[in-house]
Amino acid sequence: MLKILIVDDKPENLYLLQTMFEFNDFQTMQANNGLEALKLLRTELPDLIISDILMPVMDGFTLCRECKKDEQLKNIPFFFYTATYTDTRDEEYALSLGADRFLLKPLEPDNFLQIINKFFDDLKAHTVQPKEVVQLPETVVLKEYNEVLVRKVEDKMLQTEKAEKELRTYATLLENEINERKKSEERLRSTLDNMIEGCQLIGFDWRYLYLNNAAENHNRRAKEELLGKKVMECWPNFESTDLFALERQCMNERVPHRLESEFTFNDGSIGWFEFSIQPVPEGIFILSMDITERKKAEEGN
Repeated sequence: MLKILIVDDKPENLYLLQTMFEFNDFQTMQANNGLEALKLLRTELPDLIISDILMPVMDGFTLCRECKKDEQLKNIPFFFYTATYTDTRDEEYALSLGADRFLLKPLEPDNFLQIINKFFDDLKAHTVQPKEVVQLPETVVLKEYNEVLVRKVEDKMLQTEKAEKELRTYATLLENEINERKKSEERLRSTLDNMIEGCQLIGFDWRYLYLNNAAENHNRRAKEELLGKKVMECWPNFESTDLFALERQCMNERVPHRLESEFTFNDGSIGWFEFSIQPVPEGIFILSMDITERKKAEEGN
């Protein structure tokens, strides 16, 4: 039974690999970084090391170098499994350290297992040999290591610059959209305010959300007295009217209604209005036409 040392700083990655390997009859050891892995390797030797690269305390590159310098550890096959270092130059550097495989996350479990099984089958068949590491001067190794890190920092900076550019573009588009929406709303409000018909928007809680100038005249009260207040607060007898019954029906059934109705104001005066009531997402929209003069003419005839 093969024993695999998994090295990764993310618990979820460790858990997924452990579960996959143990389900397929491998034994596993786990470490959260390169330093922990080295401590484990002093007490127990696995058949394979699978390591992430970007980790705190000691990264995967350094762990691989330390293993390949050690007489007890240098012949243990070493696989890198990374989602961060994906450049071909990263792979070249990893293999130069003595890594046997350079795998990119994520891999399907079947593919991962197939790679491992084939590697060990090839080892048994002597079609592959454990990697022999050319021992370069420490200064050369460190120079290459620094180049890899610098390149990764540069990649991150480019990604950050790209993300910031995309964010600025999105912010500009969003700002333009908001401005266009404001202009559209202003045009609509201007159109509504200049209509001869009264326009009122009443929310589901029966509060006035909008009145145009004509609606202000029809109500014979300033907008400021009505906006934000419930219709019933402004008109004490409103709930007994036919208009209220239709508005409530429109609220509940979400179907339009029309009505000609007499309306008694708080000062006792009476007016006649034609109402068109439409359901809208915010509540109901009421279009009113003052037909008082027409009604007086009809009564006069």
